[in-house]
Amino acid sequence: MQLALYNENFFPLSILRIQIQLIDPQENDALTFSLSPFSSKSFSIPVHIPYCGTFSVGMTKISIFDVFDLVPFRFDMRRLSYYRLKTLTVLPKAYHVDAIPGEISDAKAFAELKLRTAEQGDNFSDLRGYRPGDPIKRIHFKKSAQHHTLYVKQYDMPQADAVTLYIDTTMLRGDFRSVRLQFHTVCECAATVALRALRRRKAVRLIFSDEPSQEFVCKQQSELDLLRRALVAHTFESPEEHLVDAFPKTMTSLSFDREIYLFSARQDDAFLQVLERASMQMKHQLLIHINGHPIPGQLRRICITEGGDVAAALSADAT
Repeated sequence: MQLALYNENFFPLSILRIQIQLIDPQENDALTFSLSPFSSKSFSIPVHIPYCGTFSVGMTKISIFDVFDLVPFRFDMRRLSYYRLKTLTVLPKAYHVDAIPGEISDAKAFAELKLRTAEQGDNFSDLRGYRPGDPIKRIHFKKSAQHHTLYVKQYDMPQADAVTLYIDTTMLRGDFRSVRLQFHTVCECAATVALRALRRRKAVRLIFSDEPSQEFVCKQQSELDLLRRALVAHTFESPEEHLVDAFPKTMTSLSFDREIYLFSARQDDAFLQVLERASMQMKHQLLIHINGHPIPGQLRRICITEGGDVAAALSADAT
């Protein structure tokens, strides 16, 4: 980061102390120097980027002291109308992996889709849950009556060719570094799964647990950066009980998806029990569990430590 300061006055600035905000609070810096009249100084400040996200970097406070340190002047730059901290957006890395345990082969997907279409006797691509604004003529009344939930016929993006990424936005626990590393690992895992799906020519549907009705759809690799930006722009501030109540309802509308990946750092029993029950109805659900540990049950998961090797973890067998 380049920083330049100018003294355009006739009097010297004997002592200046400037506080610098960086990505990690533990790395925040401070500069102390002086400026003679009509002079300037430039600084090159290294910015360490340990994790992805959106950060504000730059000067936060300036203190000006006279020679005798009698009359200090202090300015909080964040409250000045003409100054803004620089926004730095760091995108998560998407790793190339040859296969992920949660995916199914294209041949098997085609066979299952053909069989399901033959059984239903319909010529549309697939179904999805009803959303406000969907036309009534697209409602599939037979399937809706069977499941007591409204489903609509979908033509624009076949769900059989879509991979769903479901991001748990429950507030993360731990100190600043641990929370940032958990967020970083979730984003890198999601970006890697998305890249793998796009390379298989499958669309990607990104859903956040706090906004399940607002999904982001990515259909080609050129749109991957948009998905990565959507990941780092989202905040994880949902209460714990929100996902426990909302997840079963959301999964009902996603029950026709081919592959569902859930990304979470939660460890509580209530959350895991909800996923265990859901896994009995969804054959291709896979939990990417940050800081998780293998436990008995039908729930398939990949456990990875915060800040761990994402590519190696996603290439390993699910437990």
